[in-house]
Parts: sequence; structure tokens; C-alpha cells
Amino acid sequence: MNTTLQSNSVWNDETLDARDYYERLAPDGSVRPHWSMMTEQLESVGVQTLQARSASIEQFVRENGVTFHASESPDQSDQSNRPWQLSPLPFVLGSTEWNTLCNGLIGRTRLLEKVLSDLLGQQRLIREGIIPGELLWANPSFNRTYHNLEKSQQKLHIAATDLARGSDGIWRVTGDRTRAPSGLGYLLENRIVTSRVMPSLIRRSNTLRLASFFESLKEHLRSLATTQRDNPRVALLTPPTGSYREFEDTYLARYLGLTLIQGSDLAVRGGELNLKTLGGLQPIQVLWRHISDRRCDPLELDPTSREGVTGMLRCVRRQSVAVVNTIGSVLVQTPGILPYLD
Repeated sequence: MNTTLQSNSVWNDETLDARDYYERLAPDGSVRPHWSMMTEQLESVGVQTLQARSASIEQFVRENGVTFHASESPDQSDQSNRPWQLSPLPFVLGSTEWNTLCNGLIGRTRLLEKVLSDLLGQQRLIREGIIPGELLWANPSFNRTYHNLEKSQQKLHIAATDLARGSDGIWRVTGDRTRAPSGLGYLLENRIVTSRVMPSLIRRSNTLRLASFFESLKEHLRSLATTQRDNPRVALLTPPTGSYREFEDTYLARYLGLTLIQGSDLAVRGGELNLKTLGGLQPIQVLWRHISDRRCDPLELDPTSREGVTGMLRCVRRQSVAVVNTIGSVLVQTPGILPYLD
């Protein structure tokens, strides 16, 4: 949908093209039901109020220090921080459409979990010719060390899916993120800023709340501990200072009450992963990692890595620490697997 701010209307919908799909408008030009309340309210406030809200959003973003890197790759030359951008015009999904998407994504994530468990375990999909072996053996993301490394039943705990809507209105998957998906911190910040700038909009639209999700995520992470289950130490492992994940990981750790650490904060002693503190070494029961699989352990994986800690894989084998997502989860975000998932 093409929208620009005009002196007389919030919306400037150009002539509809039958070959395109318009989020707000139906093919006959009428406003879609789930957009009606939003359209009415935004029209009633007018352009000047909307511009003021946009300025308020920018101010909150600056005050909160919300930034991002233009590129996630450390090989890219442009690694400068840029202010996060948030539009005052929300993207609206109706409850029926969202429920359909939600059910589909749940099913897809369960499938990815099954595929990942098989590739890291029995590898029946390869033996039975369902997935070509080359997708694993020739995959630069695969390391033989990943095979049968994690003994727990569940390996994929947090996943993200890239979606695009076609001109026919149908949502389609363009990619999966299973290693260490980004976005949860920005999701939370977006909702907080929008609620402060447009509180009545959130209330009137009966928007789904986020607090219950983050609470269940926190409880799930705690439930993965195999020791000290009553009060486990859950840590979020972030890349070194200056990473594209710096703002988001700091924000998430503070909101969820997790210990934010870097590889230099860790030490392995007696087959246990420990946090270095002034009072001595403190064991970590659950590690939510936001570093690459191959950088987790310089002893068994990438010897040049400074993001992980020597001996981490030994701790995983001893089941003294639970790593989220499991080391090797990057395999099922390989684009080559997409055609075989059906």
C-alpha cells in the first residue's frame, strides 16, 4: 500500500491495481474490516497529530538509545550504529488471519525441530533419500562435532520465520532463522514506544499482549536446567562489544532478568561452565547463546574464536549446561532444505 502524508488526509491510496494486494483496501476499494477502526482513528487525529507522534517516537528512540547495524556480517565495512526507525502507522493483522499464520508457524517450527533432531542424530532423512546427503556433508555450516552432541530431546527452542505476502494475498515463507534469531528486543521496544505514544490505539484495537510470551520464555529457559532447578543461573551469551546485537541483547537481559555475558566472562572447570566473578567461579545451568555455532568452542570448532570458551562442548556432552538453541541448529536454516520440507 502506498501512503504519504497529505495536508488533508493521512492516507493517499493511489488507483488500485488488480495485480497487487493492498493491506488496507479490498479489491473494490473498501477498507478491510480489521483496518476500519485504525483508519477511522488515524483520520480523526489528522496529519499534524500523526507528524507529532512521529516526532515523539524519534525522541523516545533517541532517549532509549535504540540502535542497529545495517549489516549483521562482520565482514561488511559499514558497522556503524544507526537509530532504530519506527513508523507511526502500524501494520495491522486481523485475528482470523493471525490465527491461521500462528497455527502454520507452529507446525513449521515443529517440523524444523524434527528435521534438526534427525540430522544431528539418526539421519534417517539422508539414509532414506528424502534429503540429499550433500546438503549436510557439503554444507559449510556443518561440523561432524555437532552429530549426537546434545542428548536432550528438544533442540530448537527459539526460531524465527521470514514471511512475504504475494500479490494473491497468500503468505509464503522465504527463510528460517534457527541459529540465534534476532528481533525479540526490538519487538518489545516497538510495543513499549507505541504504547506510550498512542496508548488509546493499543487499547481500542484489542492488541495481543507480549508480557505473557516473555514470561513463558523466561520460565522455559529456567526449566531446561538439569541442576539447581529451583534457582538456576540463566545467562545470555552475546558477541564482543560493538556487535550488531549489542543493544538488543542488553535490552533483553535487563527485561528478562538474565545475566549478560561475553566469552571472556566464562571458564570451564571440572566439566562445568562457570561465570567469573569477584567472589569466584559461579556455575551456569542454562546458556542462551547469541553467537555462531562454530564460534562456541575454540578447542573443537573454530580455533580463532574469542566469542565462546574452550571446553563448552565438553560441558554440553556432560549435560552440565543446557545451550539454547543447541549447537548445530544453524543447519535447518540452510536455504537448500526449503524445497524438501513439504
